[in-house]
Amino acid sequence: MTCTLCDAPIDLTLSYPHPMSFSVDHTLALASGGDPYDQRNLEPAHLIHNIQKSDHANWHLIDTSNWITGEDP
Repeated sequence: MTCTLCDAPIDLTLSYPHPMSFSVDHTLALASGGDPYDQRNLEPAHLIHNIQKSDHANWHLIDTSNWITGEDP
C-alpha cells in the first residue's frame, strides 16, 4: 500500500501513533463538505502526512525524513 500524499510505501506493521503508520485521508476534507463514507473520498496515507495536510486544500509535503529515529514513539 502506498501513501497517496508522498508516494512512499506504508508499513502496515506500524501502529498508531507512529508517524509513519497507516491512516485514512479524506481527499476532499470533511470541513470542505467531503463525504466521510464515500469510498471515492478515501485514500491511504501516512499519519504524519495526513496530519500535515489537515483540511488544507493547497498543502505542501514537509520533509519529515529527519524526524524518524527508528524507535517506537
